[in-house]
Amino acid sequence: MSQILVATHSTLAEGFAQAVKFFKADADNVHFLNGYVQSQEFERELREQLDALPKGEPVVVCTDIPGGSVNQVAMKLADEYGFMLVSGVNMPFMLELAFSDDATYGALAATVANAREQLMLPLAQDVKPEAPAAKAPAAASAKSGKGKPSIVLVRADDRLIHGLVAVAWTSHLAPETILVANDAAAADDFKKNALKLAKPAGVKLFIKPVEKAAKALNNPVNDGKRIFVVTQTVEDAERLYSLLDDAHKFSKLNIGTAGVNKKPGEKYVAIIPQVYTTAEEFAAAKKLHDAGVNVFGQANPTLEKADFAAIEHALN
Repeated sequence: MSQILVATHSTLAEGFAQAVKFFKADADNVHFLNGYVQSQEFERELREQLDALPKGEPVVVCTDIPGGSVNQVAMKLADEYGFMLVSGVNMPFMLELAFSDDATYGALAATVANAREQLMLPLAQDVKPEAPAAKAPAAASAKSGKGKPSIVLVRADDRLIHGLVAVAWTSHLAPETILVANDAAAADDFKKNALKLAKPAGVKLFIKPVEKAAKALNNPVNDGKRIFVVTQTVEDAERLYSLLDDAHKFSKLNIGTAGVNKKPGEKYVAIIPQVYTTAEEFAAAKKLHDAGVNVFGQANPTLEKADFAAIEHALN
């Protein structure tokens, strides 16, 4: 028998597991892990779940958002633990998997194909898909067409692109391009592939070292484009700012670091729920604030927002 572990953001995983057991009461091989609910240490929690599974049986790990933070951690551990990994799961997939006795990649591929076909508009079969309408902010940008690149936001996030960035912030900002400015990611093929997997449809993605990202933003060929810049740290954001010429400097920095990838020995202070910073990151944030940048902390555009004064208060 294969062991099935569904891991998602929030409590969706538990919902999947409970729904599967509604249809198959003896599905004792279905386990769940609610990501980032009890703690931000998802990798540790996933390792503990995997270690607790029966030995010698095939394992299928099912995740929600392709390229999201849950999926990225699972991809990192897949070779080490030897499990099969699926992302973007839905209920038809979970049910077919739970009722299947064939735990092979071939059978899994067939289950994925069947699950794709279950997403439909059953009462509108004759309606052809329409081309997506241009978003208003992007259209306005195209009309301007001149001047500096429209850097809609710089976000410092230790996970770079994941669910919150790919879904919540991209939907809110409507950028044409996401630019990841990070030296390590630009040099790591595995990380680049994970980030590309997380990229939302209809948005261009570039992954560059900080210096090359600055050169791209300073290049007049990008003037007038709506660009969403993501760095891993506030220090990288401050470094990027220092490399931009005066005509291309950004005006807003979102500290969105969730404190998931904590550096050993660093003291992390909670600004607001899900958003942490360190004394070093605050020093970089203060430089940007003093330069006229609007620095604020916010996990996603619909949640609580902390201005620079609130960030400063949390550190003191």
